[in-house]
This record gives sequence, structure tokens and C-alpha cells, in this order.
Amino acid sequence: MTAATASSLSAPVSAARDRVPFSGLLWLTWRQHRLAIVSTLVAVGALAGMLYWDSADVAHSGSTTLLAMVVVPASAGLIAIFWGAPLLAREYEQQTHLLVWSQDVSVARWLLGKIVVLAPVLVVLWAVLGSADGIVAHNDWVQYPSVVSYGYSSLGFIGNQFAPFGSIGFEAWIPLQIGYVLFGFTLGLLVGALVRRTMMAIGLTLAGFVAVRILIAGVARDHFMAPVRYLAALNSSSSPAGIATGQNVDTAPLLVNSGYLDNAGNVVDFPNACYSAQSPAATSDCLKQNGIAHPFFDYQPVSRLATFHLIELGCYAALIAAALITLGLLVRKRRVG
Repeated sequence: MTAATASSLSAPVSAARDRVPFSGLLWLTWRQHRLAIVSTLVAVGALAGMLYWDSADVAHSGSTTLLAMVVVPASAGLIAIFWGAPLLAREYEQQTHLLVWSQDVSVARWLLGKIVVLAPVLVVLWAVLGSADGIVAHNDWVQYPSVVSYGYSSLGFIGNQFAPFGSIGFEAWIPLQIGYVLFGFTLGLLVGALVRRTMMAIGLTLAGFVAVRILIAGVARDHFMAPVRYLAALNSSSSPAGIATGQNVDTAPLLVNSGYLDNAGNVVDFPNACYSAQSPAATSDCLKQNGIAHPFFDYQPVSRLATFHLIELGCYAALIAAALITLGLLVRKRRVG
């Protein structure tokens, strides 16, 4: 076969691949994934409906607190493992990619068609879910405000979780909910393209998604910005019942750390000898005798809440962009084989 003949044979194939209408790809994606889309719509609608319905009485409903604290965060992880991870991994594992990507359409166009259909569905559904979650958090906070919000801080998973910096209150912001689910979806796509085995992709995606969520929420979030340090008097309460900032009280700050400072400003442990003090005055005297100058509280003021939201959203946006760029390079490199 001459070079001219080979060229004449390859040209129609290439032209045929280019003529595949994008609308056809979108329709095919809907046909393939309509069951998953509809079932997810029903599940998210039911979850959002329960949150809306019980939002007025959320402070008295342990089930709603469980939904907001566990089920809502887990829902993005379920999308990661059941939507994202199998999408490419199953094609490779079942060898269907050899037919689809070599004859009908290129892998890049096929993948783009999937994302164009599925990603907007996730955006809409998780915007609704985030709205319901936000109403629950707001109503609970209005009814039962607390002074200090601990959230996932180093001091433990305690405090009012519906507070502005609490785990539920903070993550109820709609753009964050969308960021979580899109990150899970793109992470699943990337892992599936890397390992090409469905069950392995599901397991690794779940592990990666949980690890990133814990790393950002449990480790990084408290320290997006350097905390403010408040020095209390020795004869004041040992717990920050309202952290004074000048003449104001910052209600519901995120308490990052607390302890005691000596006269040189070094962090020191509470003296063992002072545990037996019988009154606040005796405790204060004991602390002075042991060189303690101030109790201190490191906290993030509520005025930083919007900034913290944007920082966390930016983290997930960067991860989504990195996953999509890596995925694009990977599928172009591997082609069909």
C-alpha cells in the first residue's frame, strides 16, 4: 500500500470522527446515565425536603442534625465513587473504549460530552441541597446561639455545629457544597483513568476524597489566616464566654487554641499545684505564684467568615482544575490503547 493510498483511507475516517455531532454525544450521555441522574434527583430532593420540612424545629430534632452533619457531607463522596470513579474505569475494564473511541468519536470529545451533561446536573442539585442545609443552620443558630464555635478545631469536635464556624454552619454555604461535589466527581474521573479498574477506582477515590476533606476541614481551615490572640485577666473565667475585642464581644469566634502564658510570654502548662485551689481567687493567687501572667485564647473572628469561605472554595477550585488538566493530558496521551 502506497503512502497516497494510506492517506486517502485515513482521511475519511478522520473526517467521520470530526462529523459526529456534539448534540448526539449529549443525547447519548443522557440515555446512558438517565437512571443515575433521576435516582440522584430523587435522593437529593428527598434529603433537601427533609431538611426544609424540619428546619423550623431543627434544634429539637436529632435526625435532622444527623442529616446535616453526616449525610450531607457524605453525599458528595457518594457522587465521587458512584458517578466519577466508574465513568472511565468501566470503559477501560470492559474494553468498550476500543469501539467507542476508535470508530465513533475521540476520547476527548466523548469525555467532554459526559462532563457537559453531568456536571451541570450536580451543580443544580447541590445548590438546592446547600440551600436547605443553610436554612437549617441559620434557623438553629437564630434559636439557640452560642458564644464560641469550635467546629473541627484542635480543641475537639465540640460546640454548636450550626454556628458560623461550626462544621455544619460553615459548610452550608452553597458554593462550597457545589465545590465539594464537583471535586469528588473530577477526582473520580481522574482516578478511574489512572487505574482502569472499577472497584479499585471506587476505593481509591473514596480514600482520596475523605483524606482531602479531613485535611482541609480538620487541619488547614483553622489556620487559613493567623489567629487573633486575646489575653484574659487571671481572675476572669477560664473559658471565653465572649472574646473581647476592644469594647466589643465577638460572638461565635472559631476557638483555635487556648492556654496560659508566663511573664515572658511563653506558653506554659497549668501548674499541678493549682488544681487543688478551692476558689477562683485562690486559683488566681496560685497562678501568680507559679509565674502565670495571662490565660490566652487564639481565635478566628466571625468577621473573617467570608474570607475563609472564599479561601476554602479556592482550594477546591484549584484541585478541580488540576484534576481536569491532568485528566485531559492523560487521556490524550493514552489515546485508545
